[in-house]
Amino acid sequence: MGRSASVPNVGFSRIRLSKNSSVVIGVCCFVFTTVFYSATHLTSLGSFMTECSPGAESTGQYQQYLLWTLQAPSEKESLQAPEVAHHEIQMDEHKSAKPTQGPIPVPKIPSKAARIAHDATIKLQYAMNSSTISRIEGPNLFSMAKHISTFAHLLEAILTDVSIDRRPFLDLRERYFGWWKPSTTTHLPWEVKSHTTGIVLTAGQGNMVLAAHAIRTLRNVVNTTLPIQVAYAGDDDLPANKRREMKTLDPKLELINILDHYDEDIAGLRVGGWAMKPFAALASSFERVIIIDADTIFMQRPDEWFEENASLKQTGTLFFHDRAYGGRRTTDWVKTLLKESGRRPSVTLNSSMYWQEELEHQQESGVVYFNKAIPGAFMSLLFTTYMNSQNVRAHLYGQVAGDKETFWLAPELADIPYAFHPSYAGIIGPISANAEGIPEICSPQPLQTDLDGRPFWFNSGLMEDKTNADNKKYANLTHYIPGITSEQPVGGWRFIHDHTFCMGTSVEQMRSVKDAGLKEVANGLIDEARAVDKIFEAECNRGRDIAARYSELLPDTNGLYFTQSEQGVHSCVDLLPAQQRSNGRANVPV
Repeated sequence: MGRSASVPNVGFSRIRLSKNSSVVIGVCCFVFTTVFYSATHLTSLGSFMTECSPGAESTGQYQQYLLWTLQAPSEKESLQAPEVAHHEIQMDEHKSAKPTQGPIPVPKIPSKAARIAHDATIKLQYAMNSSTISRIEGPNLFSMAKHISTFAHLLEAILTDVSIDRRPFLDLRERYFGWWKPSTTTHLPWEVKSHTTGIVLTAGQGNMVLAAHAIRTLRNVVNTTLPIQVAYAGDDDLPANKRREMKTLDPKLELINILDHYDEDIAGLRVGGWAMKPFAALASSFERVIIIDADTIFMQRPDEWFEENASLKQTGTLFFHDRAYGGRRTTDWVKTLLKESGRRPSVTLNSSMYWQEELEHQQESGVVYFNKAIPGAFMSLLFTTYMNSQNVRAHLYGQVAGDKETFWLAPELADIPYAFHPSYAGIIGPISANAEGIPEICSPQPLQTDLDGRPFWFNSGLMEDKTNADNKKYANLTHYIPGITSEQPVGGWRFIHDHTFCMGTSVEQMRSVKDAGLKEVANGLIDEARAVDKIFEAECNRGRDIAARYSELLPDTNGLYFTQSEQGVHSCVDLLPAQQRSNGRANVPV
């Protein structure tokens, strides 16, 4: 008789045990007890995680699914597939699970979105708790870019799977971006109230005439029906009487005090200037927003681009290139930024003329499209807003010109897809000749064309030179040169002074606005600007008359007068500080 037990393949009924069998039995009992105990407590762990994590229900189900995978093959055979099991388990609170008759229930596997949301939440919570989050006090763009990217994944997940608990996201949004205070009208992708498209611009006393030109030409020349919101930074920026004047231009115009939406100590919007634009877009009630400068003039309706532009539909963003002009090489700073962050340039950046030819500017931010329903686009806008906060922009504006480069830098650093219109800025104005007799077009108005090469919009307003207060002439919009694309050679630009550039080497380059079918539009733009200026001139004269009649109430001032704004455009401005306007002037009509 041999020393070891014979174990047939058909079962355990005839097993003969060796003298070491007691050890084997003990080990088997220990393993069985451990697995059974672990299974029971894993179920409890699943219940705990169900209460604590995003996608809670799915996460708890995932724990139960893992238990199912641990069952013996003979037990699995009697179970239904995870996707179709619908059974209940009766649990004793302090004892092992006691299944009812029938197969053990197997829940569904959590969705991919739930797993992404869980991972993103853990990352953001860890970063916050370990103090690796970029602080507002310093422009730590690298860590903030990583957080923005993670937020984009988290937002996309909770929008994809409506069963995911949104409370962790909302809490993290508040902790990371507490300086932003959304109102009840602010469009938030996770609280969709409407799917509106609208135009947003910023205006104050210094540029309200330019803004008035933009608003009236949008309404009366290109005939857009989109709602328009004008953001201003408090009463000192745009007093009540000026807001009333703005409302007369368009009764449907909505005015927003941007200071109500942000912590001013961090945002610094009272002296924000260019920086206000992303803040205004983020605070707006529009899901799809077109941000424009006060001196942006459209020659075609901007309405249809959200539906017609493939790149905009895909990424939720559309930016426009500036002039393909050399000047200062801002690419050096961007290259250093990417190198320090350990990132390579995106395909969009790497293929751009700005990057290849080391130009001064990449973007002309006179018009910017954002679809806030797309998570990546929304988080890019939020990152852009952060970049334009008071302390961060103090660093950035020393490297690039104002806000313009922050719109594309935000998604670039956060590794979020974004899109540029393919052509660079061209020019619109009259044909002239330089000292050598070479024909060219000289003007301060950079022109953006549509995909067919026709004038779409231009910047710098409708005055011949907005920086020269003594020049009352309007722009001459007879000819234009379309901008080049990345496949064409750089060149042709000549800087004159201030904002004025010249472009052109031959008549063949130049196209007629009339031949583009836009002569009537061009004439209408100038006519509308003249009409607006007459309105403001009448208001100014009325103000002078009031000041003269009530001069005894204004001993220390000259009342209302015509002055030169920061941009050099005339506007009617009340010299009185806000507190003086409210003292002893109750009967003065304004």
